[in-house]
Amino acid sequence: MFTRIRIRGFGPHDDSTIDLDANGPVELSGPSQSGKSTVGDAICFALWDVLQGGGRVHESAIRTGCDVATIDLWTRSGSRITRSISRPTKAGSKPGQAFAMTRTDGTAEDYSTRSEWLAALKRIGSDADRLRYVIAPKAWRKLADSSFGGKELRDFVSGLTNASIGVSRDSVATIMAERSKTLDKNDPMNLKAAEKLRTKAGQVRDDKAGVAKGNAATVLRIEEHAPAGAPSEIEMAESADVIEREEAWKKVERALEAKAHHKQATDRFKVAHEDWALRMRNLGDEPAGPDMEPLRRDLAECQRKAERARQAANEASKSIPPQDPPPMAHPATEFSDRVNQAKRIEADLIANSDPKTCPTCLRDGWEASHEDHAEQLAAATKASTDADTDYEAEVERLKVEHAAMVKAHEGKRAEAMAILDAATEKVTQHERETRAAADAVRAAEQEGKAANDWHRKRSAMPAEPTAPKPMSKSIESATAPTFDRPTYDEVEQAGATQHAADAHGSRVEEHARQLSDARADLVKAQEIAAEKQADWERLDALVWALREEPGRAFATAVLALGDIGPVGLALDAKGTGCDVTVDGLPWELASDGRQVVADVWLRDAFRRALGVPLPLIIDGAQDVGGQELPTPGACIVLRTTDGAPSWAIRERDACRTPTPLQLVTHMGYEARFTHAGTELWRGDVREYVGPSHELADWLRAQGHRVPGGV
Repeated sequence: MFTRIRIRGFGPHDDSTIDLDANGPVELSGPSQSGKSTVGDAICFALWDVLQGGGRVHESAIRTGCDVATIDLWTRSGSRITRSISRPTKAGSKPGQAFAMTRTDGTAEDYSTRSEWLAALKRIGSDADRLRYVIAPKAWRKLADSSFGGKELRDFVSGLTNASIGVSRDSVATIMAERSKTLDKNDPMNLKAAEKLRTKAGQVRDDKAGVAKGNAATVLRIEEHAPAGAPSEIEMAESADVIEREEAWKKVERALEAKAHHKQATDRFKVAHEDWALRMRNLGDEPAGPDMEPLRRDLAECQRKAERARQAANEASKSIPPQDPPPMAHPATEFSDRVNQAKRIEADLIANSDPKTCPTCLRDGWEASHEDHAEQLAAATKASTDADTDYEAEVERLKVEHAAMVKAHEGKRAEAMAILDAATEKVTQHERETRAAADAVRAAEQEGKAANDWHRKRSAMPAEPTAPKPMSKSIESATAPTFDRPTYDEVEQAGATQHAADAHGSRVEEHARQLSDARADLVKAQEIAAEKQADWERLDALVWALREEPGRAFATAVLALGDIGPVGLALDAKGTGCDVTVDGLPWELASDGRQVVADVWLRDAFRRALGVPLPLIIDGAQDVGGQELPTPGACIVLRTTDGAPSWAIRERDACRTPTPLQLVTHMGYEARFTHAGTELWRGDVREYVGPSHELADWLRAQGHRVPGGV
């Protein structure tokens, strides 16, 4: 892009012109502080008004003895960019600034502000920060070493290829599918939130796994403590035989006892039955008598009818209206109020009327007032008469209503009294019937007295004795067994053996129940633990995907940069910053020469991505040694040597090689400048604070006679 650069009064340069190769490297060599690195600062200053490191250019950049620092850049198209800064014309003012562009047709245009200048440079001006990272050696390291942990370098690299480092649900779901896991719709896309959920799920998983482990231990313990001490089969057989023989003997004993009881019962039955038969013969046959039951039913029915009749009469008496009818209502108060008000108005008018004298004053014209008073009195008299008429009419209407009310009341009372009379008549009739039924019952009872005595005596007698049930054939034919009866000790031992067997069976059943319950609890706990393990594995896959997704997206962005040689770019463990490696090791562990090579590879990739063929400044080429550098096109290789600078410096009238100064020692208190091994100046620099390359200018400003030519 650039074919030549001319530097006048800038840094250590008085007037230097360097021809550049737009397609290949140009090597600048010379001792330290001879102005090699200043070439990169000059290019950045001309384009963007900054130094290679990003700092602004100040008055101190103007060479001592010069009032103006000017940079000219020629492009392949023939246009020229001119940028200058001049010392202030008076104390306290700002340095002068000048921006100019001379086009191929010879026309020139000046720009008054930096923003206008950057706009005129178009792509080079609008993308100044990123393009500076292309030109300046290791300037991008500021992005990697920032307080944001490399986030700025990550964004810079992804921005070169327009790659998105964000997290999308689709990409996370795809990554989780690699572990055969699915993304839930409620899963967070934030790594910290996902890690928090995973930690919580891990705690739940561990708790459930602990429960399952405890249940497994319980099952093992129950299995190991199976019931023991069961009787042997021989003991069980012998005890069963003893118990069987003892039961056979007891059965015979029960049969013989039953025979004895049956004989005694039969004898008692014969005696009791003979006594009962004798008493029945003495009582004789039942005498005939009237049937009392129908009579008693008739009496009860008559009593119920009489009671219902009395209840009906009582209800009828309660429904009879009072004897006196309700009084007549008085006219409404509005009628009496009208009458009283009309009377009061009329009385007032009459009291105030005097045909001879004005009642208020003896003024003239009182006759007219008197006529008005007469008219008012007539109206009041008519209103009083009308009120009396309306009141009397209301009284007559109320009388008519009261007469109708009295007539209706008397009719209702007569009707209720008729109902009461009928009910009273029924009560009288049913009471007569009840007395007649009671008389019939008493007469029948007197007539059946003999039958009653017989029934009373019969009731006092016991029931007829019943014969005992006949004996069963097994009891009747029971005989003593042919075998000997077991002894008491043998029976006791057999019973203890059977009891031990029953107790062991109960223990076995209880053990089986406990083991079944413990195994069921174990299966359930294992299912829950497996479920919680699956939840944790899914959330672990989510965390892994959230960490992996930015790295993969960033890896895609790095691949889009193309070949970057020994340099490795990858997201850090947090996924927020960018780690830079050289040959697989951290950048800081690489040698100076290896860092130079890696820096060229990386900045060449930046330049390719941006598509702007600016020259690369390759500083420290003397440290590269035999390492292979890429062929990055236009570049300016800076090599520090002990000899004089190897590029031409155009003075005002002739070309000459400057006499460079070399700062040999600067320990914070003494500086020594030499040339070709000869000491030219030595002095105290305790009060100096600043970079080494500006030390000579500072000494000259303090009045020290330091030789020029740096």
